[in-house]
Amino acid sequence: MSINFMRRSTVEKFEEKMTEKFGERFQKSYPMSEYTSFKIGGPADFIVFPNTKEEIGFVLEEVKSASIPYIILGCGTNVLVKDGGIEGVVISTKHAMNRIEVQSESEKIYVSAECGVRLSTIVSAVSDAGGKGVECLAGIPGNLGGAIKTNAGTKEGSISLFIKEITVYDEKGREKVIPSAELNFSYRKLSIPRKWTILSAKLEFEKTSPELTKELVKKILEGRMKTQPYDMPSAGCVFKNPKGASAGKIIDELGLKGMRIRGARISPVHANFIVNEGGAKAKDVLALIDAVQKKVKEEMGISLEMEIEVIGREE
Repeated sequence: MSINFMRRSTVEKFEEKMTEKFGERFQKSYPMSEYTSFKIGGPADFIVFPNTKEEIGFVLEEVKSASIPYIILGCGTNVLVKDGGIEGVVISTKHAMNRIEVQSESEKIYVSAECGVRLSTIVSAVSDAGGKGVECLAGIPGNLGGAIKTNAGTKEGSISLFIKEITVYDEKGREKVIPSAELNFSYRKLSIPRKWTILSAKLEFEKTSPELTKELVKKILEGRMKTQPYDMPSAGCVFKNPKGASAGKIIDELGLKGMRIRGARISPVHANFIVNEGGAKAKDVLALIDAVQKKVKEEMGISLEMEIEVIGREE
């Protein structure tokens, strides 16, 4: 067991409590290659799938009591898990916390949604109600919690434009409501303490014609299907766009599109995507990322910053 710095009895007691509470929703040595959209990653020591915020709170209390490291993951669409897997416990909201309520008024549309709601579900519900601007979120994978954490968006806009407040568990397990005025959003990032857990959010949209919104969403989705490699495992855009430039365009212009290291390849469809063509390991993806960053720095003097999050331990 990789968490061998702890007394065996502590780990065994933790396992017993979690198995009693969650049954098959608590597992050991869970292959993260089966979890992430990249289809890459070694095993997590433990994984648990809570269904409610109360169950999340229970898990947080137990991991802290046992001094076991933990990480909270949604759909795993924007992460690269290293080949050694993840130490401690993965708390997953992938299949739960998916309640959503949409309220349409004369000039506004209000959305209350839990962290596990898929972004595609929000886009569909809001576009049906005529929510102006929601098309900027069309085609982005993952769930609401991850989208808020990464301030997900496109060149058309980001989710921070619509957030009115979020509800979190802080590092001590206390539930807090934070209004948008107190949230520090930036490009592809929300600056909050790492150990805070996003539970839910309230969003607000101006109201327009549902027909117009649905048509805009349809056009954007069609465009993304043509220009992004949806048919291959990936983690979305690898690099953040430098100010005033496109990372994908820079990589393409340097002739790196299609570059391959074993099973990892810069997509021939979109140069800011790395795809897993089969059997790729995290070390292959990281080697490809390093090669791109060095080439872009040497040729263009630009330091490309990663958009995907790399987590886990070395093999």
